[in-house]
Amino acid sequence: MMITNAEITKLVGQFGSIAKHASGKNFKPDMAQTAIQSALDYLSLHATCDHIQDKQSLENLKNSIEILQNALKNNPDLKARLNDLSSRVNQLLKYGIIKERFVAVETATIWETVQKPPKQLFQFLTQSIADSINKMVYAGWAKKVKDENLKTAIENELTKKYQDWGQKAHAQAKTADQHRQINAALAIEMGFVPEAAKADPRMEKISAIDKKGEETRAQLVAIGGTRVELEAADGVKLDATYLSAGKFLTTLQRAGAQSGNVRLGNETAPAIIIPKHSASALKLLRELNLVTSSGKPGAGYCLISFPNDTENFYLMPDKTLDDRPEWFNNNQGNFNWYQDGTIASNYNIYWTDDGFKQMTTNLNDQNGAAILTSGNMGVYEMHKGEAMALLMQGMDVMMLNVRGYGQSEGKPSQDGSYLDIEAAYQYVKDKRQIDDSKIVAWSMCLSGGIAAHLVEKHPKMNLFLNQTYADLASMLKENISLKLQESGVEHPFVKSVLTDIIFFALSFIAPNYHVKDRLKNVKGHVCTVQALSDTLMGQKETAAMAKIMKEKGINHHRIEIPGEHCSNWTQALVPEISIQTTSGIIHPQMQDYLIVFDGDQSFYLPKEGLKSEKGVKIGSRQFTRPDPKFPHQIHVKKDNISSPIKAREVEVTDSRDFISHLKGSKGYQGFKFKSIGHEGVNGFLSAANLSRPLL
Repeated sequence: MMITNAEITKLVGQFGSIAKHASGKNFKPDMAQTAIQSALDYLSLHATCDHIQDKQSLENLKNSIEILQNALKNNPDLKARLNDLSSRVNQLLKYGIIKERFVAVETATIWETVQKPPKQLFQFLTQSIADSINKMVYAGWAKKVKDENLKTAIENELTKKYQDWGQKAHAQAKTADQHRQINAALAIEMGFVPEAAKADPRMEKISAIDKKGEETRAQLVAIGGTRVELEAADGVKLDATYLSAGKFLTTLQRAGAQSGNVRLGNETAPAIIIPKHSASALKLLRELNLVTSSGKPGAGYCLISFPNDTENFYLMPDKTLDDRPEWFNNNQGNFNWYQDGTIASNYNIYWTDDGFKQMTTNLNDQNGAAILTSGNMGVYEMHKGEAMALLMQGMDVMMLNVRGYGQSEGKPSQDGSYLDIEAAYQYVKDKRQIDDSKIVAWSMCLSGGIAAHLVEKHPKMNLFLNQTYADLASMLKENISLKLQESGVEHPFVKSVLTDIIFFALSFIAPNYHVKDRLKNVKGHVCTVQALSDTLMGQKETAAMAKIMKEKGINHHRIEIPGEHCSNWTQALVPEISIQTTSGIIHPQMQDYLIVFDGDQSFYLPKEGLKSEKGVKIGSRQFTRPDPKFPHQIHVKKDNISSPIKAREVEVTDSRDFISHLKGSKGYQGFKFKSIGHEGVNGFLSAANLSRPLL
């Protein structure tokens, strides 16, 4: 519900009037109670306003409430309600929306309580050094601080500009009326300073990102999400959004969605049917990155129609359709083949005998919940596609920005981040009343250490470590050594000693999340995701964690996806090729084969076979490798004529390159992709008994 400026002004008048009479002898608390309850009902959860344009009116309302709070300080019931109302007005001022509030309780152990005073003293003494280090470690926070400083500088420039204009205008004014007009004009201009600063060319990019974040949060609310203001145990207020699989299902039901099975050729597949006239629901699915839209990869689902049913869209997993001529011919090269709205012209679709029914699931309060945190440079708003994929698995998702990130207050710190994710955990437990075994800490990169700490504290929980590290300290030490070498320190002994000294000093100040050490007592399931070309969180990090989990007998699920650091598992697809040759069809495991092109044919050569002198024979062609030192130099012999040919590794990370290899080949019969990200994640969720898939 959008609250207008006129409606806020009306509330200001009401509370201003009550505040005037509150200290009088004839004041009746009932009058205040009615007004307060009416305002609370009006300023309800998810009520919104234009907090930039309405800032002055909201400030006036806040002042009126404060006056009334002082007048009613001896009435605890009314004061408590006024405190609630004041909190909602503060949220409108800060966020432009009223959130659900949740205050976490302190859960520190006796040892942590004993350590707290000396820790706080040490942090106070080393604050400036720690801030400098934290700006390197928490790069996303450093960027936020830089952006805020720029915004403040621009606002100060504009304020000074208007003040200078006001001084000159007043110097030239001759009457009291002219002075009043100048003050009124100045007040208007000063009120627009925040908006004018956002429109400054220097702020355009930052403003665009802020706007995108606001849009994403609004979209999450539109599918049943709840905006939450979490208060950590130390009082820091955090921004979060809670997504309910049940409410998402209700959103789909209201759009007329039905679920069932369809026949495509000789195969049966699950689908959700959504009428094309449900424009708002379809728009949300596209904006939230569940499906491919405008050339942007989705979260592993396609939204398509068929020649024999153009009235409806069918929501299906991407892998449902094996032959994808539309994608192949338009050469988009996206990992998701069908742009939403595409008509799959090679298929007719038929409902099975059961037909389609209103969507239902077996959630029954037994579906799991994920506590999702982003990486070093990220915020939860960037993970909407991932959240949608989890919702489709029947998972609730608590999306949290730890302190210093997004709209959350405070500065990031190791101990602070532990309090933040504990607050999110307490919220989920309070809201769902489920066992810890039904909760998974869902992390990315740097937040893996935060998630691991939470699961160490609540060992029945499950843990999802997406491209994270085994030990941040060892990575810090490697970076120190590298920086010394870049500075000209090349002697191994000197470099080693200096590295140890600097590392020892920094270890007391720099954050260090010991992920692998926290895995030893985990009782739930743990899933690690490794991007194969990741140079930041390399495979040795995952291997170190895997070793400990194997030793301790922990249920470990490992997923390997193509790509660099921060590659998205929802778009992780590996091609499975069928090539027709004179000797039959080959279904290779991609990494075990080389690809060669001879004339208009594509051939896959097993690396193992090329190690022998005879090489590999396919049809009338004999492929050999003359010199093992040059693994890609291949000779092909046909009709007693031998000629050199260059082989290539089979590309699994670049779909455009893959298409260019196969397009036009007479050997091409069709291909399909394996959704290794989805299959791995869904397998993990199923094994941990967390998922209740909607599809």
